[in-house]
Amino acid sequence: QRFGMTSVALVRSRDALAATIAENPFASDGEEKFVHTLFLEGPVDPAGFARLTADHRGAERIAAGTCALHIDYCAGVAESKLVGAFIERRLGLKGTARNLRSMRRILAKLDEN
Repeated sequence: QRFGMTSVALVRSRDALAATIAENPFASDGEEKFVHTLFLEGPVDPAGFARLTADHRGAERIAAGTCALHIDYCAGVAESKLVGAFIERRLGLKGTARNLRSMRRILAKLDEN
C-alpha cells in the first residue's frame, strides 16, 4: 500500500501441485522448460478464456486448468506475446507461472519429507 502497488501470493498444497501437473495436457509431449503453468488466484471463467483464445495469435498451445492456465511455449518464452499482463487483462485474474521442470523438482522435494 505504501508504494501504491498490490501483489498476490499464491500457495498450493503438495496434493494440489501434483494434481496441477497431472491435469496439464502438455506435460507428456511438450519440452519441460517450455511447458508452463500459470497458477491463478481463482478459477478460469469460460468467457475470459474465450477472450484469451480469440485474442491470442501465437504458436503457443493453451488450456484452462483448475485455478490455472497451462501454456506450451513451443517456440520459446522470450519472444512470446502471451505474457502475464496480456493474460491478466483477458482473464481478470492475477497469477504466477512456473515451468514443468521446476514444478516437478518442487514436488520431488516435497516428497522427500
